[in-house]
Amino acid sequence: MAAHAHSVAYDARPGGSGGGITTTRGDTADGTASRVLAAIGTDPTQAFVLLEPDGRPRWASPELATLIHLDPAAVDPFGAALHPDDAALVDEIFRAERVGRPDAVFDPERRFELLVRLRSPGAEWRWCSLRLHNRIDDPAVAGMVLQITLANQERSTVEAFDAAATGEPLDRVLTLVLETLRTGGAGDAQAAVFDLDGRCLASTSGAAVRPGGSAADPAWAAASAGRVDAELPVVDPAGRVHGTLVVVSDFPDVRPFTRALTAAVARRAGLVLGAERARRELHDWAMADPLTGLRNRRHLIDHLERADDGRHVWLAFVDLDGFKSVNDRFGHRVGDAVLMEVARRLRALERPGDVVARLGGDEFVLVRTGHPTAGPALAHDEIVAAVSGHVALGEALVAIEASVGVVSGPASRRTALIDDADALMYAAKPHRRPPAPPAAAASAALPVAAMSGAALPAAPLPVAASAAARP
Repeated sequence: MAAHAHSVAYDARPGGSGGGITTTRGDTADGTASRVLAAIGTDPTQAFVLLEPDGRPRWASPELATLIHLDPAAVDPFGAALHPDDAALVDEIFRAERVGRPDAVFDPERRFELLVRLRSPGAEWRWCSLRLHNRIDDPAVAGMVLQITLANQERSTVEAFDAAATGEPLDRVLTLVLETLRTGGAGDAQAAVFDLDGRCLASTSGAAVRPGGSAADPAWAAASAGRVDAELPVVDPAGRVHGTLVVVSDFPDVRPFTRALTAAVARRAGLVLGAERARRELHDWAMADPLTGLRNRRHLIDHLERADDGRHVWLAFVDLDGFKSVNDRFGHRVGDAVLMEVARRLRALERPGDVVARLGGDEFVLVRTGHPTAGPALAHDEIVAAVSGHVALGEALVAIEASVGVVSGPASRRTALIDDADALMYAAKPHRRPPAPPAAAASAALPVAAMSGAALPAAPLPVAASAAARP
């Protein structure tokens, strides 16, 4: 705000000169002040200043002293309290309202809003929302009403959702959401979000429980004993409950403003957790093969790219022999059932940390990582034996055989290992042999879900078997 050649005195003492600002003319604007306070009540995060048409302060609500630092010796106390980077813009807006935009007809809805930094009594910069209501043409006011609202909670909310949009960790996003409680007026509060199992997902700085801790931790139990201000469910927009927001304080606060802010924080936490769940579901869907439920090529490549270069990788490329004839003879519904059975058999070989993926068609890959001195982590013959066999589909008995190429190498070779295993698998295909007939169809057949429709012929479909391995 521009400096004025008028001295301004500010008295923030209880019982001082109206708890407000008076100019050298001695105006106190008690009538207008009473109207303002009657309309808005009191809120420690909000203050009002009544300005003369030329911008000089006529009166301010007592809460102003708790929000910003005003230097009574400054020619322009408000200008001195503004961050230097914001002062010019604020001055421009005020000048336009004072001089350049007089209303021919009074518009009670007209106002201007700006987010700026003001110096707090503790000398740090606080984000505040300035709302300027032009009431120069209102005979009852004959000035402008400046509404100053502590906006740190708004700023923290923006930061939280910016963090969510850029993919920052969930606990970081939730912590930013929780900090809006402290910046919004409940500075002494400890807040934490617990999931349905009581595990802490996020907490405010200084809280007696940290992310990964438990609601049953002794430190949190002691800190929250008899001090719980609020305990609200965290619900996402779809109505799914993700956990509980717990707020504790040395000075339980039942003001409507604080209750509303706490409820808003619970809703925001629900938005974050709901969005995170949707993101995980979308990611899982994008990384999965819709038919078999195995991982897809995208996940496989991502897994290999994230593997530590110092690790060793064993990779098996599995291709079903003669699978096209299954689709041609029995139809794609039977072919899909065969693929799902093969997926089940490969998944039975899976260990923690392994990835079993379907690349497409009848091609599958099994990846295992470990230490290079641990020996062959993927046994070629074991994979061939696990995949090969017969599948009973209704009255049909379909023989499954596969060509398999197994390679190993440093994780730094990544996708080149897929090409090597693929080439080795195809090199083995000329060595196929017809499968031996089952000793007893009833015992050799592996049951799968019965197919609906006409009965299928009870003749096994021979599919050649082959295998190859590269050390």
